[in-house]
Amino acid sequence: MTEDSTNDNLSDVKLFHSFVPHKFRLLTLIGFIRTHLNDKIVVACCNSGVTEFLKLLISSPNFIDIRCDAVHGKQDEKHRQDSIKRFNSGEVSVLIGTSLLLSTIKIDRPTWLIHYDIPKEVPEEIQIIKNIHPEKFLLFIDESQKKYLDLLKQVKIVTKEIPHDPKKVPPI
Repeated sequence: MTEDSTNDNLSDVKLFHSFVPHKFRLLTLIGFIRTHLNDKIVVACCNSGVTEFLKLLISSPNFIDIRCDAVHGKQDEKHRQDSIKRFNSGEVSVLIGTSLLLSTIKIDRPTWLIHYDIPKEVPEEIQIIKNIHPEKFLLFIDESQKKYLDLLKQVKIVTKEIPHDPKKVPPI
């Protein structure tokens, strides 16, 4: 991927980052979803286990009971296609998936794409954003990953910071 072609088709995507310590990440994600109930949200995770855990937690009637589905490598193709269909039709408003699958599947343009955990190599991250083509992209990183923002700037991708306030993390 050349530097010039890196941010093609990203000019209409609003790019954000937030420094969220790992101990607040889950609650911050839940709070974010709660405050964006009318939006279509895709959450990118590092592996199938995290993906399935978040799906079960977010969709639990005893927890926050949000219409949610997941796509990951431990599912059969039919299950993944059904999940994508439910998301595209609006039956579910949150789709959680592994970064690998999200870089290859086709879904209708969501309002938000949130990269929940470990950022991918810059070209892979860009591929996920290009493929999903959200209106807005939010990258959760911690202070130790500040250099990742410099890598994005090297390929002319600049994100705006959304400050994280631990006092605003919802009590659960």
